[in-house]
Amino acid sequence: MHGVVLASIDGQGSDLRIQTDIGPILGVWRGDSPVNSGESVDVELEFPNSRAWGDIASHASAEAARNVPSDLIVGTVIEFFDDGILMVKIGGSIVQVELDDSPSGDLVGATVAIAPDDLEIYPTGL
Repeated sequence: MHGVVLASIDGQGSDLRIQTDIGPILGVWRGDSPVNSGESVDVELEFPNSRAWGDIASHASAEAARNVPSDLIVGTVIEFFDDGILMVKIGGSIVQVELDDSPSGDLVGATVAIAPDDLEIYPTGL
């Protein structure tokens, strides 16, 4: 995912806010180097903690998801594995989300909104 740094940070472990094609994202920077405001970065998103399906807001359509709070990250489920792993397309990136439980029904194509409370942002080096 491509983004532009909104505020300079000192380095790893700092909160980083970037502007992306899906809007601003806030997460913990896991790069070794500081980044400066206005700098273009290519990043990978990671949700390291598992979640309950009930903690992920599911919406019938992308249109309905436009009304979610701006601090949630909206994506589309592209695959669900039996071991509780959701693959979610967020902007141009694919992100893995681990679930503690197994929701019923077909999740592929569902629009979801995920709280970024544990979001980590890694530089891709591209």
